[in-house]
Amino acid sequence: CLWYLKKFSPKLPLEHEDKGSWLGNLYSTAHLKLESERGTEFEESNRQELTKILKEIESGKGEYFDLWKETRLWSLGLMKKLYKWAGVEFDRWYFESEMDSPSVELVKKYYEEGKLTLSEGAIGMDLKEDKLGFCLLLKSDGNGLYATKDVLLAQEKFKEFNIKKNLYIVDVRQSLHFKQVFKVLENVGFEQAKNCEHIDYEFVEVPDGAMSSRKGNIIPLMDLIENMEKTITQNYLEKYRGDWSDEEISSTARNIANGAIKYGMVRMDNNRKIVFEMNEWLKLDGESGPYLQYVYARINSLCNKLEFEKLDIQSIEWSTLEKVQEKRLAYQLTRFNDIVVDSCLNHKTPLLTSYLYDTCKLYNSFYAECSVTNAQTAELKNARLALSKATAEIVKNGLNLLGVQAPNRM
Repeated sequence: CLWYLKKFSPKLPLEHEDKGSWLGNLYSTAHLKLESERGTEFEESNRQELTKILKEIESGKGEYFDLWKETRLWSLGLMKKLYKWAGVEFDRWYFESEMDSPSVELVKKYYEEGKLTLSEGAIGMDLKEDKLGFCLLLKSDGNGLYATKDVLLAQEKFKEFNIKKNLYIVDVRQSLHFKQVFKVLENVGFEQAKNCEHIDYEFVEVPDGAMSSRKGNIIPLMDLIENMEKTITQNYLEKYRGDWSDEEISSTARNIANGAIKYGMVRMDNNRKIVFEMNEWLKLDGESGPYLQYVYARINSLCNKLEFEKLDIQSIEWSTLEKVQEKRLAYQLTRFNDIVVDSCLNHKTPLLTSYLYDTCKLYNSFYAECSVTNAQTAELKNARLALSKATAEIVKNGLNLLGVQAPNRM
C-alpha cells in the first residue's frame, strides 16, 4: 500500500469516505501491479523499494514511516468499527511494529547461543526431523518474518498477562506456520510452548469460490452487513412500519443481520469450508441465526400475551407434563450446561449451535402438539407456559454466548 501510495499518487479519498476500505482496495491494486511486473525489468527495483520501506518502518523514522503512521490509523478505524459491530473488545492490542526490531534481536540472540542455524545467508531452525521443514526466522536481507514476530509475541503474552493458554484462531492455511513456531519455542527452551494451540478453521468462500484481498475479489464485511440489513428491513420488517418505531426496526434488522452472519460462521465444523449465501443464512425455517431468533421472539410474544410474569413459579405442577413432546423438551433443557462446558473445553461452537437448533425444533414440535393457550386445565397451562419461558431463556442465553442478541419481537 505504502509503495503504491507514494510512487503512483492515487487520488486520496474524501474526508467523509471510508479510508480503511479505500486502503484495502489500494492493497489489491498494488499487489496486482507487482505481480504483473514479475519477470520484467521492474522486478528487482520493486523488490529493493519494498525492502527499503520495511527497513524504514522497522527503524521508526523516514517518509515511509510517517506515511505508515497515518495510514495505519485508517485501518485501525475500520477494524474497530467492525469489532464494535461484532461486540468484541480487547484488553490489549499487540501491533506488528512492536515486535519488529525486538523479534529480530531475539533471533540473533538465539543464533549466538547456537540454537539456530545459518542457511544461504538466512537464519532459522531445521525442523526436518519433526517433518516441519526449515523454519526461516531471519531473511538474508536482515528482515524478519511472521514467524519471527510470533516467536516473540507468544513469550510476551505469557510474560505480560501470565495467561494459562495461548489460543490462535487463524485459518487452516497457517497450520504449518504455527506448528513451526510452537516447535521453535519448544526447542529454544520456552516452557509454555506446550500451552500454545492453533484452532484452525477452513476459510470463508462465496458460491463462486475463494475470496482474496490480494486479488480484490472480496466482499467487504461492512458492505455485506449494510446489504443484509436492507434486505431484512424490506423483506421482513417494513410491514411493521408505523406500529414499530423506526429505531426498533433499525435495531432489529441490525440484530438479525448480526445473528445471521455470526451463526452462519460458527455453526460450521472447523474442517468444513464456510460458504456464504445470504438467502440461506437469513432463512426462518432452517438452521440459521434468524430461525433461532424467530423462535425466541415467538415464545417471548406468547409469554407476554399470557402474562407469564404473574405466575408463581414455586407453585408450578410439573407432573402435569405427561406428553412425549413435553418430556423431550424438558430433558433437552437440562442438557444446556453440559453442552456449554463441552463446547468450551473442546473449542467447538457447533456443539452449542446444533443444540440450540435442536432445542428450537423440539419446541416447535411441542407447541404444535401441546396447546399452551387452550390447555385442558389451568395447572397444565401454567406448566406449559413455564416450560416455554424456560426454553426462551435457554435459547437467549445460548445465543448470547455466541455473541448474538435475541430480539424481543420479529
